[in-house]
Amino acid sequence: MKRLKYLLVFILPIAAYISFTSKGILTYLPVLIAFVLIPILELFFKVDSKNFDKETAKLEKENSLYSWILYVTVPVQLGMLIFFFYAIQDPLTTTEYIGRISSMGVLCGILGINVGHELGHRLNNTEQFLGELMLLSSLNTHFLPYHNGGHHFNVATPNDAATARKNEPLYVFWIRSHFSSYIQAWQLENKRLRNDNKNNFSLQNKMVVYTIANIILLSVIYYFFGWFVLLSFILVAVYSNHLAFRESKIPSPKLSY
Repeated sequence: MKRLKYLLVFILPIAAYISFTSKGILTYLPVLIAFVLIPILELFFKVDSKNFDKETAKLEKENSLYSWILYVTVPVQLGMLIFFFYAIQDPLTTTEYIGRISSMGVLCGILGINVGHELGHRLNNTEQFLGELMLLSSLNTHFLPYHNGGHHFNVATPNDAATARKNEPLYVFWIRSHFSSYIQAWQLENKRLRNDNKNNFSLQNKMVVYTIANIILLSVIYYFFGWFVLLSFILVAVYSNHLAFRESKIPSPKLSY
C-alpha cells in the first residue's frame, strides 16, 4: 500500500481538469495545490531520512509499478494538453486566462519535464521515445542530449549550463541556462556524429529531429486551433520551463566569479 502513494501525482491532472472546466479561483487549483497546499502539508510530516537496505532497494528497483505510473502519465499529459487547446478558447477574464495557462504550465513542468527527464535516462528506446513526447509537450526536447551528454559530465563546473553561478540572479540564470543548454545540445549531437563520420544535418542528429518535431507541433496547433491557442501554448511552455529551472538551480561554492 505504501507504493500506491505515488499515484497521488494524478491529483494534479484532476485539478487541471477542474481548472479547465471552472471559472474564478478554481482556474488556479493546480497552482494552489503544488505551491500552497503541499508546502503546508510538508510542515506536518516528518522527513524519512532512512535508506532502504540493499535487499529492499533491489526489490524496489525491479518493481514495475513505478515504471507503469510513469507510462500512464504520458497519455494523461498529452490528453490534458489537447483538452487545454479547447478550454483556453472559453470566454475568460484575464485572471482566469492566466489561471488556466498556469495550470497547464504546472502539468508540463511537473509531469511533462520531470517524467520526460526520468524516461530519458532509460536505456530502452520505447521509454526514451515516451520521454521525448513528454518533453515535446513543453517544447523542451533539447533537454535530453544536453542533460545526458553535458550536464552529467560538467555539473557544478563553469561548463555546465544548468549550474548557477554564485550569487547569480534567478532570471539571469534562467535565460542563460535555457539558451546555453540549447546551444550545447547542438554541439554535443554534432560532435557525436562527427566522431561517427556522419553528416551533422541528417535525421540521425537528434536536434534536427527535435527541431522538425517542434515545428510540426506548432504548425498543427496553428492549423487546427489558430493563433490565439498557439500563443497560449507558447506561454505554457515558457512557464513550465521556468518552473523546471527554478527546481534545478544548483549553486556551487566553487563558482565564485
